[in-house]
Amino acid sequence: SANVSSSANLSIIKGGATLNVEEVGGSKFYIYSGGSFTALRTTSNTPLQFGANYSSTDAMYIQTDGRVSIKASSLPQDFGGERGHLLISSTDNAGANNYGVLQVQGHSIANDVALGFIAFYDHSDEHGRIQVNRGDDSGRGEMIFSTRDGSSSAERMRIDRSGNVGIGTNNPAQPLHIRAATPSILFTDT
Repeated sequence: SANVSSSANLSIIKGGATLNVEEVGGSKFYIYSGGSFTALRTTSNTPLQFGANYSSTDAMYIQTDGRVSIKASSLPQDFGGERGHLLISSTDNAGANNYGVLQVQGHSIANDVALGFIAFYDHSDEHGRIQVNRGDDSGRGEMIFSTRDGSSSAERMRIDRSGNVGIGTNNPAQPLHIRAATPSILFTDT
């Protein structure tokens, strides 16, 4: 145990692989490494905040229930603490149109293979997916939408590299190509 200053306490426990940092009268956090995990945790009911360059603006928050916000200190829509929640925000600047970005980057060397996807699961079963494939080495891609029919996931719709939409086919030949045993489109007048 070593005292760093009169307002902070730093203790290193040799055998326990724990580093405790506590400000007198303030929050406390610790780093623990042991067994099958390493943890960085707060011991008070406060979010864990990450920032850079000693800025007062925090880059990321992990709320006490595990919800994460990037470039925002709070969540504008609360879906409840039992739901996973990731918010990617932007700077709120009245003089500019800013937006948040989720970037999924793959490194494919072959054509017609996945670059990345967002999968939707119920427990351990995938029920749907939005996937982007590398179309070719000219920078063209395809977007694939899949759902589960009860036993397995399958592609249901594709937007190809030319912008053609295929439903029931992975090779649409027209702007809208529907392939089924009895292909049809239903328009209902309200």
